[in-house]
Amino acid sequence: MPQRPEPASTPRHPAQTPPLSQAARRPVAMALAVASAIVAAPGQAQPPSSRIFYIDYASGNDTADGLSPTTAWKHAPGDTMATGRAAALNRKFLPGDVLRFKGGVRYLGTITPRGEGSAAQPVILDGSGWGSLRAIIDGGNELPGLRRCSSAADCLGNPAWPVLWRASLPADARWYDWLFVDDRPLMPAQYPAVSTALDFDDVTKFQAVPKAALAALQAGQINQTLPAGLNKGAPVLSIWARGNLVSYASNIQVSTKGVNFAAATWDIRANDPYTDRDNRFALINLPMMVNRPGLYAMSPRDGVVIFWPHNKAGGMAPTDGAGGISSTAARAVIGGARRGIQPSAFKHIVVRGFSFTNFSRESAVYAGTNNDNVEVSWNSFRGVANTYTRKPVISMVFATNVAVTNNDITETPGTPGINISASQGPIAVICNRLTQIGRTGIVLLGVRDATVKGNFLSQVKGAHSNGITAYLDIRDTVISDNVVVDTVRPLTVHGVKTTPTFNAGTPGTLVKNNVFINSDASAPAVTSYGNTKNFTLENNFIGSPRKAISLLGTDVGLLIRNNVYVGTVVQPKGMSLVNASNSAHLPDGNGQALMSARQKASVPESLCG
Repeated sequence: MPQRPEPASTPRHPAQTPPLSQAARRPVAMALAVASAIVAAPGQAQPPSSRIFYIDYASGNDTADGLSPTTAWKHAPGDTMATGRAAALNRKFLPGDVLRFKGGVRYLGTITPRGEGSAAQPVILDGSGWGSLRAIIDGGNELPGLRRCSSAADCLGNPAWPVLWRASLPADARWYDWLFVDDRPLMPAQYPAVSTALDFDDVTKFQAVPKAALAALQAGQINQTLPAGLNKGAPVLSIWARGNLVSYASNIQVSTKGVNFAAATWDIRANDPYTDRDNRFALINLPMMVNRPGLYAMSPRDGVVIFWPHNKAGGMAPTDGAGGISSTAARAVIGGARRGIQPSAFKHIVVRGFSFTNFSRESAVYAGTNNDNVEVSWNSFRGVANTYTRKPVISMVFATNVAVTNNDITETPGTPGINISASQGPIAVICNRLTQIGRTGIVLLGVRDATVKGNFLSQVKGAHSNGITAYLDIRDTVISDNVVVDTVRPLTVHGVKTTPTFNAGTPGTLVKNNVFINSDASAPAVTSYGNTKNFTLENNFIGSPRKAISLLGTDVGLLIRNNVYVGTVVQPKGMSLVNASNSAHLPDGNGQALMSARQKASVPESLCG
């Protein structure tokens, strides 16, 4: 059997992580004190007093001593499945301990280490120190019965069955357990059809329900002529809800005359349509709409998923000679209900050098209350689709002193990239690369003392497609030297009127030296939704096909100076919030030339190495 390919996100850095300097092993707080310098790269050198333990999920044994590659443990300490010596180490870590995971091996389980390193010698979970490939943290469950469809009936009635594949679903599968083939997400087949998985929940691409039909919509009825066959399998209704949200209902009735969902089971939110405008809906998981590569339809009630693989040029496994995948090389999984790594009440811990893939309900990395000095660096994340939970790829909530640096994140339908919430710094989100993100790329919600610097974001699409967001009580925060292009809303800020999160620090967000270029004429490149305190926007390039900056006029201490912007400024009538130090250009002619040139911008190597 050919070796299955290692998941990758086309990382900027080789799978073997570069050498770790002494500076990179210092506590996060010290690293952030020099955040304006180059972020050091991790690697192999260890403190002389450290113990090194080896984890080999494929061949290890928890009763061994774990101290060499030949006596490796199967499970990591902190995994509920760990036994013997592997289980005993949890809560008994010493400063400088290293857990080294075997490269190229998939780890299937949630790792919840407990313990404490030290400022000088953190505990390190290392996915790149053993072998030439990264270790893989896999959130998915491999599906049995992978084979070609043998007939239309074998493939939920789809007439394109000769090019389709199918696999069996476990009894507990849900429609929102996304399908991944060879560590790449496919897209649930949808009506109306959309071009990429990043757009599956973009309501601007949904079918309109006229305002005149509001009463029927509120009663659970959409009366529209639909294509035949959409009732096959287990269709799911996506419907726009107030608050610019998307609600999902299963157990619906679909016919050529429309959709009846009066008795539907609401899996996410409920039917709460707008009353002052047209509403919108879509249907997903439609077997008859699996009509091109990269699509699937999942029918839990039939116990089957059908799909048309990505083509080989898109990264698919070797073909079988008939235009499809080779079943001996491909791996089809659905995302499970487990996280990857979630330190619990841990202080001074580093997670580095892994490939994370195939998550569809939980974050790949999560740190919460009582986590202090947590660093997540030099990892790749590909294929995280938390459409049900909306949980980010990397989530830090109530953690303190955190650093998320030099990670590659790509292909995350319906899923935010990096979320730092209700956390006190120093916080560093530095030199990460995020592409093909299905919701907001980098989210700051009520943080203090944060540095967001040197990140590259591209193709942030779908619902709530913001590049970088800073909301609620933001204090002592700098967003600088980032490049955000081909994104619907590259920067959004929004303050809060309610009780502040923090009782110290200076409210304010300084945004400087960034490139913000949006891809949607209907949205501004920089948006303030108001009530932001001490929002300073200076020395940035801001480009849009239409609207460059949108302001409500309710920000306190607003300062916009020395920016080059292409497009108009939207602001309250009679107000002039952008001073003459800015250089304004129309979004055609010279302005278009400026945007085209800056669209090619990248983060300088001098900043990130």
